[in-house]
Amino acid sequence: MAQGLSNSAACRKVGINRKTGSRWRYGRKVVDWSGRDHVYPPIVEERDTGGGSPRFLSEDERIVITDLLRARKSLRAIAREFSRDPATISREVRRNSDPRTGSKPSAEPPCAAPAPRKARYGATPS
Repeated sequence: MAQGLSNSAACRKVGINRKTGSRWRYGRKVVDWSGRDHVYPPIVEERDTGGGSPRFLSEDERIVITDLLRARKSLRAIAREFSRDPATISREVRRNSDPRTGSKPSAEPPCAAPAPRKARYGATPS
C-alpha cells in the first residue's frame, strides 16, 4: 500500500484475503464469549523520520528563536547563531507573528480577558 496499491491489489500481491488485509491495516476489536474485549492493533511499518529536513526549523529552534527575540537579539544575530540564512529566520518570525498586533511569536499563549458580553434586548443590565 505504501507503493500506491489499493487494498485489494496489495492483498492479491501478498496472497491474503481482502478482509484479512483490512483487519491488518485498521486493527480489530473482538469480544469473546465471556464479554472481554481483545484489541488487535493495526500492523504498521515504522517510518524513519530522520530528524526532519535541514531545510525546516525544528520546534526546539523555534523556541530558541522566540527566546532570543525576547532578549532583543537581531534577526541576523539569531541567523548567525543557527548558521542559517537571515531570510529563513525572518520568514519564520513573519509567519508566526500576529498580523493584528504585530507581536512576535511567544512561548506561552497571551492572557487576554474575554470580551464583555452584550445584554440581550429587553434584559436589564446587572
